[in-house]
Amino acid sequence: MQVSPLSAWWKVSILVSGVIVLGLTWLAMIFALIWRDYPPLKSKQLDILCVALIASTCWWIGIVFSFGTFEGIPFFSSCVFWDVWMQSVFGAQLYISTFSMRMLRLYYVLIRHKTPSEQPLRFYGTLGLFYLPSCILAILPIIWPGKLITVEPVLVPLVYACDFNIGYVAAFEVWLLIHISYLLYLNWKLSQIRKAFNEFRELQIALYAFIFLIFLEVVGYVLNFKDTTHGKIILSLMEAVTAVWLVLVPILPPIYGFIFDKEGYYETWRQGLLDEDLPKALKYDESSNAAVHTPIWTQSNGYTPNTPT
Repeated sequence: MQVSPLSAWWKVSILVSGVIVLGLTWLAMIFALIWRDYPPLKSKQLDILCVALIASTCWWIGIVFSFGTFEGIPFFSSCVFWDVWMQSVFGAQLYISTFSMRMLRLYYVLIRHKTPSEQPLRFYGTLGLFYLPSCILAILPIIWPGKLITVEPVLVPLVYACDFNIGYVAAFEVWLLIHISYLLYLNWKLSQIRKAFNEFRELQIALYAFIFLIFLEVVGYVLNFKDTTHGKIILSLMEAVTAVWLVLVPILPPIYGFIFDKEGYYETWRQGLLDEDLPKALKYDESSNAAVHTPIWTQSNGYTPNTPT
């Protein structure tokens, strides 16, 4: 196997750039959690976004360690742990699953006029259907060591390269594509409520970028592009940006509004609920007597805007 080790300069550059991107994202998330009673922030379902940020952090850490950033330490050379569990199960798959949960919540409440608690088996069963297969795939190399993943020493002792069975990689990537396709479907169904709760265009762009990233990874495995210096740099930077994009897009506008025009942004957000989003997505159906539910994450918990007297 031909593997190009990263120079010390590139190792430091990848580490520093990732720490800066993720660090700033965590600062934004902490700010949002502190002021979570602000309705435009609360409507973004911060609990789910926080889990997504944890998943994106695991994803990036797995990438950095799998690239041999910490050579000579056996624990950091574990292919199954860093490449499979951290990058996929606790990383990309969990990341996409959190957004599936976020979008599915909105779909239930705003389109189907039900809450997830009314159909818990269907709601959580749908989420499990997409997430559990990746866990099963991750267990297979543990059950059959050396069959799906082989570890080869390169350059010097205690420096290893992971060689994956191409069919095993394809299974992970195909299932991830199916999961992303479902998320694209939910995003399309929710396209009419994008101002108050959803970010249709931004999410669409991010998911297409995710698909392109999967394409690069597959090409990287087939052509050993991921083992070259340029391949490691490109993949690590793209994955770092993609990993935080879906978290930052929902929370940055309300954070900006909270800091610079708190009441004005709140009124604009509230008017969006009244004038555009809710009348289109939530209509009382007299024929079916369908009830309209108010999502709990949009309730203000006593937030009262300052009104001039």
